Amino acid sequence: MTPIGAQMQRTLSQDLNLSPELPEHMEELLTGFMRERQADEPGADIAAANYLALLLLQLWRLARRDLVHLGGAPQGLSERFVLMAARRVRDHLSVDAYARDLQVSRNRLGSAVKRATGLSPRAYLHRLLVRDAMELLANTGMPVSQIAFRLGYSDPAYFTRFFRRETGQNPGAFRRSFRRKNSIEPQSFAAWP
Repeated sequence: MTPIGAQMQRTLSQDLNLSPELPEHMEELLTGFMRERQADEPGADIAAANYLALLLLQLWRLARRDLVHLGGAPQGLSERFVLMAARRVRDHLSVDAYARDLQVSRNRLGSAVKRATGLSPRAYLHRLLVRDAMELLANTGMPVSQIAFRLGYSDPAYFTRFFRRETGQNPGAFRRSFRRKNSIEPQSFAAWP
């Protein structure tokens, strides 16, 4: 997840204090989303997903504006860890290294991250790596070895063991399973050359 994605996830998971009237452009996005969801046209699912992404982005911007206005810009320890982890997860730093960079003890970092995410820092880092791996396996044709290197693993076999331990299946099986469940219709926009 990109740093902005981590911020969006964190911000949108909080209660938002927005005015009852949606700004006009957000109403247009919502109308477009609903229209595409009901349409029986080629590419409607892709258009709906894009409308939804734009709608979430607008909500996030409004919520961020509200947070900054209230002086609540994300500066907490767990928030700084989440942003740093999003940027550096592929470096495979130890939890001690994150704690050192954040100038806190390992225990303090652990309790702050556990309170905020429900996971230990190590489990949170593993979740990020697995999510990135799943995204690459599902959305690219890259070989597993190339994905392993992209995620910072020097040994593809070690990456495969890590992925299997975390998900219960090896990367190739995940990719095949994902593609079976989400097969793209030959007439769809996504199947175009």
